[in-house]
Amino acid sequence: MMIVDWLTCFAQLSQLVMYRLDKLDRNETHNLWMRSVSVTTPYPIIPRRKHILTLRNMKSSLVKKKDSAWRLATVNGSISGHPEFKITAKLCHQLPQGEAA
Repeated sequence: MMIVDWLTCFAQLSQLVMYRLDKLDRNETHNLWMRSVSVTTPYPIIPRRKHILTLRNMKSSLVKKKDSAWRLATVNGSISGHPEFKITAKLCHQLPQGEAA
């Protein structure tokens, strides 16, 4: 896999965690905004090896904007065999009406 593949997989896993955190299905919410996805690598990943992508932690908060509740989150992850690689996704989504922030 190439770096772009890791970023895409990590972004999708981060979205899944957001939906699970709020106990929502994707069709119950407005758009989920992937604000940024980044990777810091001191050297290139060798694509011939099999790697495991891990979500290490997630920090989230609920905020009110006008009459809507939003969840903001930052998710950090790593790639097996490369502990010095840092993957970060920042995302948010608007919660359905009636969900309190």
